[in-house]
Amino acid sequence: MSTTPNNNSTPQSIISRSVSGGLSLIGLQIFTRIITFILNNIIIRTISEEYFGIYSIQYQFYLSTVLFLTREGFRRACLRSDINMNLAWLSIPTGIAVSLIVGWVFSTYMFASEIATIPTYFFAFTLIGVGSVLEILSEPMYILAQNLLLYRVRVGIEIVATVTRCVLTYYLVVEQGMGLIGFGYAQVAFGLVMVVLYYGYFIHYILVTRPKLLREKSKEILPVRSVSQLFPSFTKQPNEKKEKIDDNLLWFLLTYTWQSVQKLILGEGEKLVLIFSASLFNQGVYSVVNNLGSLVARFLFQPVEETCFSLFSKLLGGTNTKPKNEDIETSAWILQVLTKLMLLIGLVFVTFGSNYSDLVLFILYSTKFVGTSTPNILSWYCLFVAIMGINGITEAFVQSVASQTQLARYNYLLIFFAVVYMMTATFLVNLTGTVGLILANCVNMLLRIGYSLYFIQAYFQSKGSRIFLSRQLPSVSICIVFLACYVLGYLSFWKFYQTGG
Repeated sequence: MSTTPNNNSTPQSIISRSVSGGLSLIGLQIFTRIITFILNNIIIRTISEEYFGIYSIQYQFYLSTVLFLTREGFRRACLRSDINMNLAWLSIPTGIAVSLIVGWVFSTYMFASEIATIPTYFFAFTLIGVGSVLEILSEPMYILAQNLLLYRVRVGIEIVATVTRCVLTYYLVVEQGMGLIGFGYAQVAFGLVMVVLYYGYFIHYILVTRPKLLREKSKEILPVRSVSQLFPSFTKQPNEKKEKIDDNLLWFLLTYTWQSVQKLILGEGEKLVLIFSASLFNQGVYSVVNNLGSLVARFLFQPVEETCFSLFSKLLGGTNTKPKNEDIETSAWILQVLTKLMLLIGLVFVTFGSNYSDLVLFILYSTKFVGTSTPNILSWYCLFVAIMGINGITEAFVQSVASQTQLARYNYLLIFFAVVYMMTATFLVNLTGTVGLILANCVNMLLRIGYSLYFIQAYFQSKGSRIFLSRQLPSVSICIVFLACYVLGYLSFWKFYQTGG
């Protein structure tokens, strides 16, 4: 089944729906991250740093590895063309295989001797694996919804799934004291809800909603006519092109999957370093910082990045069409505005976050982290958040419009960046401790931003257009205001908090 958002999609409608969808995704992330943030703060007060570190570093690293390696390539390949359900369904056996292989590698080679003292560790680890497989089972329907720009459907489903996981986590971990096993059961419930709601939505639409819209002669009818279209097909259906995974689509899949391997190392490398080099207590401390520092990245940067990739892919990244001049100019303007917005948000975090990290930790956790390195780590994390936002926008543009040759070149660069990151992280961790991981991430992000900006300039020049990087920078007066705020914040912190004055 080949589908497009609707039969009369125009650049204006795509932009409108993408902006609306982006706002919906931001709302989703704000809701889910706030409720998760509140839950994590309750859990941090309830369980030991060691248990929280196991869940948020080791279990989440396993879950992220499985889902990232399985989903990223399929999602982005399907967005670069009309959706191919055969390709979308290939994500399921791929994901199951990846889950089993990665689970075996993790449980056999990657865990410290401290784990042997925790009898429930491996059972909970198995539950996390089951939850990952359930999430993967919903992937074909997620890809279909994303390709049809059904952002509100995704928002509704993920809200229900997230609330279910949070409620169960609170009940099982905090109220019942089940520890790691409680985290595992909650993850299984999350995956199960995703499967039921995604498949349930499309089946209900086909059997109930679509006939009603046809009777009303509505123009907003999705190109999904039968339940059989939701599943893989190897024969030609009436009024449909025979679906096949052509070489071009397969190449995009393999390219994006390989990129996901590299980005996993770059994005989750600090967890890998922590697993091998840090105690469970230090893993827990870093988890606390990550829970606080990455909040804005999760509920703001991620949905903006996803929306930008979808938007630029539809306007400029089609494999069979040449973008119009109007679409090129519109994309340049959108890219400049969003990059400047991310830069301003980042400056807010650097200005205020670095000065008040001690106060934030005291308000949230009382004296639990007083006298530890946690406030200093959180201060540096604010700098990383600022750089992360800019990288997300610029990299989304590169990946949405790059040709096969350009993506291949970018893959080689990511390998180079990964090597630089691991060398830098190893050196800086030995030199500065946990802060070194954050500094290494900053170096990595700056390298990727530098290449993305070079690519963006070259791309628009090749299209007979120009994009002015100077317009993405804040004015001198804005910079002076931020500098003054930083100095005042620094002085007020030392006057009223540090000295108790």
